[in-house]
Amino acid sequence: MRTRYLLLLLVLTLALSKYGVAMYIVDGIEYNLQFVNKTVLNQTVQQGLNATYLINVTETGNSTNEVTYNFSLQGPGYINGTTMLQVTLNSSQSGNPGSWTILEVNVSNSGEVLMLTNLTAVNSTNSSIFFTSYDNLNQEMTTTSDSTPPRWYNNTTSPSSPVYSPGAMYQFNITWIDGVNVGTVIFEFNHQNYTYPYVQSYGNVYHIELTDLAANESGYRYRWYASDTAGNWNFTDEMSYVINRSSSSVNISFSPAPSVTYGIQTNSSCYIIQGDGGAILSLERNGSIISSGSEVEDVLVLGAGTYNYTCYYNGSQNYTSSYVTDYLAVSRATPVLSITNTTTITYGNIAYVEGVESDSGDDDCAYNLYRNNTPVNNPDDTLLAAGIYVYIFNTSGCTNYTSGNTSATLTINKSTSSVNISFSPGSDITYGTQSNTTCYVINGDGNVTLLLERNGSQISSGLQAEDVILLGAAVYNYTCYYTETENYTSSYDTDYLTVSRADPSPYMHLTFNGTESDRQITYPEGLNITGWSELLDNQDLVFTLYGYGVNQNGDPIMKDILLGNGTYQYIYNTTGGENYTSGSTPLRTVQVFKGSVPLWLSINGSLSDQTYIYENTTNVTGWSSVSSLSFNLYRNDTSVSSGTPATELALLGAGTYVYVYNTSGNQNYTENTTTVTLTIQKRVPQPSLTITPSAATYGTLVTATCSVFSINGEVSPEFFRNSSVAENGTAVLLPAGAHIYVCNGTETMNYTSFSSQSILTIDKASTLVTLLLNSTDGNYTYERGSDANFTALLNVSGKVIYMDSNITGWILINGTSPLYNLTTLTEIGTFNLTAYFPGDENYTSYIKTHYASVQDTTPPRISSIATSVSYTTATITWNTDESANSTILYGTTSSLGSESSDTNLVMSHYITLTGLSEGTTYYYNITSCDAYENCRTSGIHTFTTNQHAQTSTGGSSGGSSVSVTGGKSHLWILLQPGSAGVMKIEDEEYPVREIEVYVKDVSRNVRIQVMKYDEKPLSLPDLSGTVYSYLEVMTQNLEELDHAKIRFDVKRVWIKENDINESSIGLYRYDNEWERIETRVLWKNDRVIMFESDVSGFSYFAIAGEKVEKVPLPVEKNVTPEEG
Repeated sequence: MRTRYLLLLLVLTLALSKYGVAMYIVDGIEYNLQFVNKTVLNQTVQQGLNATYLINVTETGNSTNEVTYNFSLQGPGYINGTTMLQVTLNSSQSGNPGSWTILEVNVSNSGEVLMLTNLTAVNSTNSSIFFTSYDNLNQEMTTTSDSTPPRWYNNTTSPSSPVYSPGAMYQFNITWIDGVNVGTVIFEFNHQNYTYPYVQSYGNVYHIELTDLAANESGYRYRWYASDTAGNWNFTDEMSYVINRSSSSVNISFSPAPSVTYGIQTNSSCYIIQGDGGAILSLERNGSIISSGSEVEDVLVLGAGTYNYTCYYNGSQNYTSSYVTDYLAVSRATPVLSITNTTTITYGNIAYVEGVESDSGDDDCAYNLYRNNTPVNNPDDTLLAAGIYVYIFNTSGCTNYTSGNTSATLTINKSTSSVNISFSPGSDITYGTQSNTTCYVINGDGNVTLLLERNGSQISSGLQAEDVILLGAAVYNYTCYYTETENYTSSYDTDYLTVSRADPSPYMHLTFNGTESDRQITYPEGLNITGWSELLDNQDLVFTLYGYGVNQNGDPIMKDILLGNGTYQYIYNTTGGENYTSGSTPLRTVQVFKGSVPLWLSINGSLSDQTYIYENTTNVTGWSSVSSLSFNLYRNDTSVSSGTPATELALLGAGTYVYVYNTSGNQNYTENTTTVTLTIQKRVPQPSLTITPSAATYGTLVTATCSVFSINGEVSPEFFRNSSVAENGTAVLLPAGAHIYVCNGTETMNYTSFSSQSILTIDKASTLVTLLLNSTDGNYTYERGSDANFTALLNVSGKVIYMDSNITGWILINGTSPLYNLTTLTEIGTFNLTAYFPGDENYTSYIKTHYASVQDTTPPRISSIATSVSYTTATITWNTDESANSTILYGTTSSLGSESSDTNLVMSHYITLTGLSEGTTYYYNITSCDAYENCRTSGIHTFTTNQHAQTSTGGSSGGSSVSVTGGKSHLWILLQPGSAGVMKIEDEEYPVREIEVYVKDVSRNVRIQVMKYDEKPLSLPDLSGTVYSYLEVMTQNLEELDHAKIRFDVKRVWIKENDINESSIGLYRYDNEWERIETRVLWKNDRVIMFESDVSGFSYFAIAGEKVEKVPLPVEKNVTPEEG
């Protein structure tokens, strides 16, 4: 026997007062329920009071079926037949036997007393229970004991398929019922037991709440245990509870802001909005990782530009991976510019105006300084004229800075001018000195016109006024004027020049034979005595020459005289005049000495010592200009001639000879002697060394001779080749190389030793290599796969030659001429063939290179053509013997007209034609071209699309066909292991949102095509459950698939309209039979539910779910429930 507790909650909304409430229960039929203490319950209530009544319902059977109590209130109550109180039922609950059922009854109209005339309980089969007895609603009856262990129902969780949320609460519910009483309930979670106070109960419904569980996509294991008060135990099956990882989210923050000006340090940091606190973050800037860790940031000063920052959350225990991208904009800064040294100055000073910038990171900035809009150097060190100048310092901008400028004004005032008068050679001069009186600027413009006055009269003007003149003796007043100019004020200067009478002595001259000094001469030298002055204005002067044999006036005056031995004195003077004082030359002396005899002695016409080579005749001659004296010529103290001239002509042997020529003098001349030395040296013989020919090539005969000339055969030569005695005048054959010939002899009385050398070079003989490519001495073109005959020939027999090439796999070969090689060419390209002879002692090397071009002009061969057709699509496959592209021309006639192609070069070809008509014959022609544009076509083939069978009813006919939504495809040029290739589908008509592909090895030109069918393709068997969508996923070049993830969503409107149990929705794959794939919920919103499944291959797929199962209420007594 089991007791049910019915909790009835009455909410009375009455006027503010106290009321007496009577509750009447009317019981219409018997339903194994008994009530005790049939006492009317009266309760006084007031406005706002919630009255709670406990109805103790005793079940007299052992039913385990779930009973749904849908209580409704029938009929309003009346007071004195006038005031109607409206009673409504707010909510009702259902559950297994023993669960609490709460009824809330509201009184909405005003009134004083509620009399509940009857209460009707209606179950799910619309059977009603009328409670008509007056019962005490707050009493519990005693139950009888039962040996049956507790039974469990409604083993549920809330939420049923959760996504991880920190601090989330997870409730596990179960209903335990027992014939007597449930005693202990234990909850085992991941092998940990929970009892009171963790397990809570509400009637027969037990639950436990666990919080902050980590994500566990493989599932937590749990089980319930229960015993009744008699110690009878029962337990549930071990269940799995999956908590899926939540979607992580991160954010990027920029400090001080996402838009800054250059020069400001930024802190770009990445932080977790939703995710595990210790998860690893990666921060990229413009595609490069710059930081990684649980806290990442990028603190630096960046140049102007836009920076793409991406933060990656790498996935953790509770959260999936995610990323976020944001941009940091660094705008160009305004340059800081200034101009210095622009104060007011006086002309003549340099301002050194400078444009100054204090910008950093401006290496590519150009700064310019302008003066009155004209570019100038910076700083400007120009000496400027008086005036006002506007300076501008600017830049047109650069990577990190905008354009900018600043200006300043410089004022230059006029300077005070000053001039000066200078006298050259001085301000006190002597008459006869030309004066140069110059007016010049001390401080002022250099191009000003100056005015110069002498004694009040202007005498000169110009940039430098001067008065160059020879003035008479007097005092002169000079004044210089400077007129005001652009840069200077006006000014003047006055000074005096004094000219005194001149002493004529410095300008008077007395010379002896042109020499203005005392003179010593030798007899019989003549004497010229000359007196003169340099004065031009000498009209009032008288000049006189005094001395031995002369007393004469004149300017100039000359006297020629021949003086005997002795000493003589002379003077030249004047008495003075208007501009000159008296003056004279110094007293000068002439001394006359006896003369010497001039002598000359020559060897072969030369007056100096001479050296000659043996075999030369010499002429030695002595002479003098004085013929009245006696002269003698001596050789080595032996007189050989006398007189003037005196001569010896002789052939002397090798040795040294001293010649002397002299005279003893007389009354008028002194004695004199002169000497010369003659040296006769030994002659160096001149040998004759000849080689014929002088240069030769190996194989040529050579003749060499050696000879020398000497008087009386005094010298005999010796002849050597390479230090060995050589054949003299005999032809010989020599090897290639350098041969040294030497012709020499020993010293004799009149000849020195000698040696002559000559080098004969014998060149190596030239060779010739001939290289034939298939009998052609030149480049040759081959077809790929053909045989090449390479032949190398050398024009010298018995020599080893070599053949080399860059053809793949080639090994250097060698041998005597001729040298052959036969090679099959399989690789396309241009290859060099080189034959060479390396040379030896007597022969030169030779190298010959030709090029073999290997072409491919053969189109690919097409084979294994196959078609796979459906109602509106056809897939055509074929193979080629080399990589080629894919093109299909097709149409409903042999004229074709439509085209589908793929430019990827493959050997296994795959083209799917879509949008075809049912039951139609199509013609098609395949074309494949290799990389060298060699193309082959297959010729016309045909295929016929499928057609649905037609049915007829009542004379009318109709048909149906599977419709397909146009395919979605994606191409990856390259997929690498460890990286996912993601195909996204944005089309709302497709349930698939993403396909994530992982490969085991590098894969290229991978293509995936997704087809969506509105109905099941006829070739597939039926699938139990309700199908949301049929799909077909086809691939190309995906032989290295490791695994893939398919993410799809299901619209809630479909779930509601078809009464689908959300937890039953899954992905099915057809592989000879339908197989359910493990499916998990990624996220939900009010529109769709997003799912994910892992797949190991691709084919047909279906998304399907099961309808919600409705359990009817039990209608029989004592029904034995199914054991939990």
